Amino acid sequence: MAKIKAFVVVNNAVLATLPGAIQLPDDDGVLVGGYNWVGRIATWNALLVTTTDAQLTAWDATAGAGCVVLVRMTDEGRIELDNNIDAATLTKLNTWLTARGFSTEITDTNRVIVRKLFRRFLSNFELEQVDVN
Repeated sequence: MAKIKAFVVVNNAVLATLPGAIQLPDDDGVLVGGYNWVGRIATWNALLVTTTDAQLTAWDATAGAGCVVLVRMTDEGRIELDNNIDAATLTKLNTWLTARGFSTEITDTNRVIVRKLFRRFLSNFELEQVDVN
């Protein structure tokens, strides 16, 4: 299992399970997983996590209930942030935003979407200031 970094929004229930859920063995049997907490709105938390693709897929399946995975990054240079957000993720994000009384987003790069969303959690958020191993 390769290590994946991802910008996610999770509720408090998912956040409480993170330490156990993200500490998973990689291909070499070494435990990987950690997170950097950015901010909270009500019961929702903005995070940069490191875990496995399987764990992110499991969380993403609970999108309405507990998690929205915004962008997965396998490259240390975060080149995935320069890609446009995919339609399925944008739909999940807009469903989440609408349910909380926020305006919806239009198609843009992952970098722009993450920055705009995470600035709702932390007004001076910058992508370059947050990382996790």
